[in-house]
Amino acid sequence: MQYGDLASLGLVGWMPAGFCRWGMEALHVSTGMPWFWTIVGATLITRVVLFPLTVKSMRSTAALAPHQEEISRLRQKMQLAQESKDMILLQQVALKQQSIYEKAGVSMASMALLPLLKYSGLSYLPDLTVADPTGVLPIAAAVLVNLQLTLGAREMIASPQTAHLVNLFRVMSLVSIPLCWNLPTGTMVYIITSIIGLMGQSLVLRPTAIKRLLKIPIVKDQQQAKPATIMESIAFLKKWWQDKKREQEAAIRRRR
Repeated sequence: MQYGDLASLGLVGWMPAGFCRWGMEALHVSTGMPWFWTIVGATLITRVVLFPLTVKSMRSTAALAPHQEEISRLRQKMQLAQESKDMILLQQVALKQQSIYEKAGVSMASMALLPLLKYSGLSYLPDLTVADPTGVLPIAAAVLVNLQLTLGAREMIASPQTAHLVNLFRVMSLVSIPLCWNLPTGTMVYIITSIIGLMGQSLVLRPTAIKRLLKIPIVKDQQQAKPATIMESIAFLKKWWQDKKREQEAAIRRRR
C-alpha cells in the first residue's frame, strides 16, 4: 500500500471518518507496521491525544462532587419544567445550575467534551476483515469492559442511579458477546485496544499524588459511587418504571 491510495478511492476527507482513515494510512505506510499493529497504534495514539481532555473532565467532575445532590434536585426541577412547559421556572433552574458550575470553577461547555485493511501480519489472526473464528475476542472484550467498570467505579460521583448504571453496562457487556461474534477482527482489535488504553489511563490517574500533580480535586469516600447488587438494580428499575408510569398518567389527567 502507498500513501494516497485511500484518497484515490474517495475514502479520505475532512470529516472525522475520512480524517481517521488518512491517519491510519499515514501510520501504516510510514512505519511499515502490519495492519493489526497499525490499528493498535492508532487507537493508543488517539488515547494519548485525548488524555488532556480526560484530565480536564476529571477535574470538572471532581469539583462538582460536593454539589451533586443540589444538581440532581435541579435536574428534576428542570425535567418538571420541561414537561409543564414552564419557561420561567426552566430559566430559573438553568441560572441556578450555571451559578453552581461557576462557583465550582467548572465550564458547562467543558462537560460536553469527551477491504484494504485485510492482512493483519499475524499468523493467528491473518485476516482482519473476517470474524475471529475462535470467538476469543468478543469474550475478551466483555471481560475487559467489566474490569474497566470496576476500575472506573471509584471515580464516579455518587448519585441515586450511578451504581445501577454500572450494573446495566455489565449486563450489556455480556449481551454484546453474541452481537460482536460476527464483527470483523479489525473492529474487535480496535475495541479491545481502546478498552485496554482506558484501563491504563484509569490506573495512571488513580494515585492521589498524580491527581494533585494534575490539579484534579480529590473526591471524598462518601461522595464516591457505592456498588449495588443486581437485585438492587432490578428493584431500582421497577421503581423507576412505576414512577414514570405514574407521571405519565398524571400528565394525561392534567390534559383532561
